[in-house]
Amino acid sequence: MLLLLLLLSNLRIGQQLPRLFKQRTQTLRQVFFQEVQHPTDAVRQTLGEAAFLLQLGLQIIVFIAQPPVFLFKPLLPLRFFKKVGNRLSLIVAFVFAGIGIATHIAECAGIADTRFAQDDAAQLSAQVEALASKPEGFAVLDETVEEPMKAAIRAAGAEGDSVGGMLETAILGLPAGIGEPYFDSVESEIAHLAFSVPAVKGIEFGTGFGFAGMHGSEANDAFRMTPEGAVVTATNHNAGINGGIANGMPVVFRTVVKPTPSIYKQQDTVDYLAKKDAQLSIQGRHDPCIVPRAAIVQTCAAALAVGDLLTARYGAAWMTHPTSFRKEDE
Repeated sequence: MLLLLLLLSNLRIGQQLPRLFKQRTQTLRQVFFQEVQHPTDAVRQTLGEAAFLLQLGLQIIVFIAQPPVFLFKPLLPLRFFKKVGNRLSLIVAFVFAGIGIATHIAECAGIADTRFAQDDAAQLSAQVEALASKPEGFAVLDETVEEPMKAAIRAAGAEGDSVGGMLETAILGLPAGIGEPYFDSVESEIAHLAFSVPAVKGIEFGTGFGFAGMHGSEANDAFRMTPEGAVVTATNHNAGINGGIANGMPVVFRTVVKPTPSIYKQQDTVDYLAKKDAQLSIQGRHDPCIVPRAAIVQTCAAALAVGDLLTARYGAAWMTHPTSFRKEDE
């Protein structure tokens, strides 16, 4: 009897879902097409709320589908709806909270792309926008290096070998004050997820290993006030992070991606069972370079780190109220 009552009540809720989703979709479509280029605070607020309600609607679907799951076995697993709701809220909240994340191929097979202008916020913002509007192809800032990179990858593949490279990511609009000096520093959170990407073997923030040849007077970023009363730094050697805490400047980091280890060339190994040296020849399909594919993966890893940092500081407010959650810091 209890199961029957749950089913009936869920069906009544389900009858309202088409109308609710239609309203949310119309709201998102209207704002995206009319205001996405220059979103106002009101637009960001509307989209944040719409994304939150859409996520809630997807979670209601999960609740509705759960009672009869043993009888009907839905075509899509319940975790699909959970993932869709969570990802949608995350993406929309980032965009309309004024946070931008982009990754480009800084180097591949020894061929270098233009680096992010980490000391020039305006130029860096333009570079991130250029990457976001790039329709297809490699994620590079200088289009003249794309074909040479591809040719070098093909050449390595033709020889049964592989090549590596370097990825550079920029995070714009990160609120000052998030992070902490110890385990959950901004660098720690980002590095934790960056090293979860296969083949990533090193990471640096800002000037990174270049600090080794600098004096403290050169490495320190001098603070100053803008005419609008904002606190900024004259340089950005430390990638917008001081003592593990974001200072409001852009966060720029680079990772090294090693060459694909699965290559067709014969390699030395051991036969553990026979207790002797042996030869290994990899078969099947393997990319001669994973750097181009890893670019979007690194962007997503950085997004997860940022989401974790924001949630630790603001709870869910940065998703539900993307334009007003920073006011508590004022």
